[in-house]
Amino acid sequence: MHSQHPGLPLTVGIADCHFHVEAADSRAIKGFVPFEAFDALEDRLLAHGLHLQLLTDSRLLPDVAARIERSKLPVVIDHMGRTPAALGAQHAGIVTLCRLLATGHVWVKQSGVANISSAAPGYEDARAIHDRLMMANTDRLVWGSDWPHTRPSGSAPPTASLLRLFHAWTGSLADRQRILHRNPQALYRWAEAPGRSDGDTGGPRVDDLPGPPPASA
Repeated sequence: MHSQHPGLPLTVGIADCHFHVEAADSRAIKGFVPFEAFDALEDRLLAHGLHLQLLTDSRLLPDVAARIERSKLPVVIDHMGRTPAALGAQHAGIVTLCRLLATGHVWVKQSGVANISSAAPGYEDARAIHDRLMMANTDRLVWGSDWPHTRPSGSAPPTASLLRLFHAWTGSLADRQRILHRNPQALYRWAEAPGRSDGDTGGPRVDDLPGPPPASA
């Protein structure tokens, strides 16, 4: 299942299985597994050392939170809960998301900010959700660029700008190192990367990020 890439100091391969809670959701992505199949697949995923990655709207979490808490696998909830940022950070979905995050069994990926925000390019309406997640448990947060930005509409955001935004919103160097390096290393079981001469701890730099996604045909 895993193969060693000659140029990387870590093992790369399949790490998770993507599930979607609501099949009727107009944003459902083709190829994702419906959440109701998790019971049948859980032991097989566990045997392969995989985790469950859940793409859902946080407003659906109260109905499935008890099942998530019983999971034998680590659970990663994608796109900061994938709820429109205009709804704020106090509704039942975000409250449930943060409660699950605080248990330590559930991880949240701080990605897709451009997908939940209606305030590009600064995405300030999503700041409250970012801050609420930070308060819940920084030891279970990982960052992602969401490249190549498969958005249903609108232009793709510059990937490097999203990393700059994360740095701007995450004032603590210790938190940035945790979310960009130590947490993903623990979740994905990466080998320790060699230190950089600039003292970087291994998290992504703007120069590391891919360029704009290819134009659609």
